[in-house]
Amino acid sequence: MNNFFLLFFLYFGIFTNAQSKSDSGNYPPAPGYNKSYPSPYDKKKTSDPVAPPEAIVGKMDLKDVFTQADQPAEFPGSYNGFRKKIIENFNRKGYDGTEKPFSAMIYLIIDQKGLISDIYIAGPESHFNQSLKEAIKKIDTPWKPAVHEQKEVKFLMQIPLKLYFD
Repeated sequence: MNNFFLLFFLYFGIFTNAQSKSDSGNYPPAPGYNKSYPSPYDKKKTSDPVAPPEAIVGKMDLKDVFTQADQPAEFPGSYNGFRKKIIENFNRKGYDGTEKPFSAMIYLIIDQKGLISDIYIAGPESHFNQSLKEAIKKIDTPWKPAVHEQKEVKFLMQIPLKLYFD
């Protein structure tokens, strides 16, 4: 019986030691493998810089402005609340009765205090863009500032807008 246990442990001991040896370093890398690719399992840093849209470069003061943050700036009542405020303040003179929709992309910089510090409107109709800018300037409700790494930061907002005038 003792010989049985001795042979049993000896037999399985050889197999367990044989499996501890690794020869994974002897194989060439797979075709197309490049160690410089980032691992998809690495956590992406939110502080990685993201370039602002080309439409506003040189047209807005983008110094110390974040395009991504841990918590983006928020308007009380969300985007829809902001759009309602724009419509309330918009001077409709000259637009009522037009059948075509007017669209624009609104770029806002919200500062650390929640105030709009810069506005740029990108759209095909310059008169509409100017009227839209004036309507936004009349909004005095402060935003909730963006937060990045537990600090309030300047943040770039992009808001698409399409208005129909009946």
